[in-house]
Amino acid sequence: MVQLKGIGFTALYAPAASFVILMALKLAFGSLRVSDEEEFDGLDVSEHSESAYSMTSGSSMGGSHAGHGAEGAAALASAHR
Repeated sequence: MVQLKGIGFTALYAPAASFVILMALKLAFGSLRVSDEEEFDGLDVSEHSESAYSMTSGSSMGGSHAGHGAEGAAALASAHR
């Protein structure tokens, strides 16, 4: 019975505490999300002004957008709007 009480307490306390913490952070910092544009550009660029990955033509990390750089990303962003 003690375990069931612990499970019930945790099931109620964890979401309530998370909600309180998130609301406090929202009050302190404003929005908890980045804009759509910042998300598309990448948080490494918008938050730190640097690229986390080198997307050159010889890169094994690249996808269909490898090697496009900032100009290619801007062109892709305008094409998707």
